[in-house]
Amino acid sequence: MASLRSILIVSALPLAAVACGDDGDDAVPPAATPTAPADGAPAASTTTEGERQGRGGSPVLVVADAAADVVHLYDTSTMRLTATMEGVHLAEHPGIGALPDGRIVVTDDAADELLVIDPVAATTVDRFGLPGDPVHLATDPDGRYVAVSTARDDDAGVGADGFTLVELDSRRRVDVPLTTGEPGVAIGGSPPAVLHRNDDPGAIEAYPIESLLAGDLAPTSTVAIDAGGHGEAITPSARLAVATDGGIDVVDVGADLDFVGQIPWAADGRNGGRGYYARLDDDGRHAFSYLRIVPAPGDDAAYAAWERWGNDLYVADLDELTATRVELGPGLVYRFWMAEDAAFYLRQHPDGDVLHVVGAERGADGFGDVVATIPLPPLAGGPLAGIEPWEAQGRRVASNRDGTTAFVTDGGAGTIHVVDVARGAITTSVATPTPLSGGGYVAVVEAGPVTDTLGR
Repeated sequence: MASLRSILIVSALPLAAVACGDDGDDAVPPAATPTAPADGAPAASTTTEGERQGRGGSPVLVVADAAADVVHLYDTSTMRLTATMEGVHLAEHPGIGALPDGRIVVTDDAADELLVIDPVAATTVDRFGLPGDPVHLATDPDGRYVAVSTARDDDAGVGADGFTLVELDSRRRVDVPLTTGEPGVAIGGSPPAVLHRNDDPGAIEAYPIESLLAGDLAPTSTVAIDAGGHGEAITPSARLAVATDGGIDVVDVGADLDFVGQIPWAADGRNGGRGYYARLDDDGRHAFSYLRIVPAPGDDAAYAAWERWGNDLYVADLDELTATRVELGPGLVYRFWMAEDAAFYLRQHPDGDVLHVVGAERGADGFGDVVATIPLPPLAGGPLAGIEPWEAQGRRVASNRDGTTAFVTDGGAGTIHVVDVARGAITTSVATPTPLSGGGYVAVVEAGPVTDTLGR
């Protein structure tokens, strides 16, 4: 799979646990009946039994360093390193999926596997082979199913375009071949279905899970959407939101798929740019995103001048089909984190990196607006003005469930900054055993209801 080209006013406001790829071609046909894969050995862990028992019920900060093939686990109440799991090359693009019992699902794009990890026990409790490079990941709210979309590696001539459905308890697995562009996935509806988002041509296809497990690999409903689909969220009521070239396309998932409408990117008198990444807020009604505005996007030189890119916060009301849009400022914004009552957006710029805190409590003052901007220390090896930023060091952010404490990484330096959000300040910084090249990948996980069921 080819890669995509891809101040300071401090106020207070204070999620559950925690996606850009390209096309592939011919799919490898699977067996027509579901299979249960052979057991795999769990990844090595340096934790001791005493450390595992001593963790209690504190949320776990998961810190992945794919370049080092490790995942570090921290107790968020003490920031004590409780374990390092070795031999896990976590794929950042699909991200981390949360299960209600506190386990997580991730993909390893070196081994092309889906891993089920217990972060309290620091153990890989199950693994499933994938037919291609993992692209996107989704679960259902009950934590029964996981779907992973995959893509063929055209350069190596291996792998398959499609998606894999896994029923976790029975360990049944179904591989579904697809003719697709960049394949997105979600799980939703009653009874539940895997929803495949195709970007070429733009469409959503529904594959009922009961039918898949019975060996029927054909979609039962299809609906057209706008071109360039990339970035999904699905509400508990099975309303699917898809970022497309024209805006957020909204589709209701029932016995058939029903296109509801499109929420344009233009809002509040601001135009330009589009979003590629969306996250559902805790009330399950709003999709948060950000829009990158590249001046003169037809000019290749514009992609090197990242310090001049504009960035807007974008919040779509999926019930009312309306949106708000607020300027964040110039530079590089890459992904963000949703807590119960706040969202956290990192913005890198030669004049200094900052963490924007956005209100996300519906009905409260500051909802959908920047309520605090917190300065961050300089990042050694960060992107330089006039040079594309993708090979430079970056940062990642996560927070606890209520959004009162945020965790920000320094890529290359192997540092986690702990941020007291109400004070608008870093309270401590913790060195990690590995450099966290590129920023690593972070998430806070704990048992509890999961609203946002896509990998993040």
